[in-house]
Amino acid sequence: MDHIVMVGASAAGLTQQAVIAAKNLLAGPNRSLPYAPIPFGWTDQYDTKIQVHGWCPPEAHIEVVGGDLPSRKFVALYHAGGRVVGALGWNGLRALLQYRGHIAQHTTI
Repeated sequence: MDHIVMVGASAAGLTQQAVIAAKNLLAGPNRSLPYAPIPFGWTDQYDTKIQVHGWCPPEAHIEVVGGDLPSRKFVALYHAGGRVVGALGWNGLRALLQYRGHIAQHTTI
């Protein structure tokens, strides 16, 4: 077989799985960690690049933290329960990357 096609998997997701599996193997059964990945998705729509990290519930408070809406280049954070639960990048990949960790760490901004 020259190549493998995986549906529903990404290189980032597979890397996360491997890291958690290795940590759990070394930690033993009493100190193992659950595999709880942060959802991630992206799409390219003509000249628009959209990326989402985490969850974007409809009841969340949405805050534009980088760029601006009229320029069609921005990053928005989704807040729920007093913490950042999601981030949306609209033509703003570089700015979006700095907020990924806030979702994983359940921080407030």
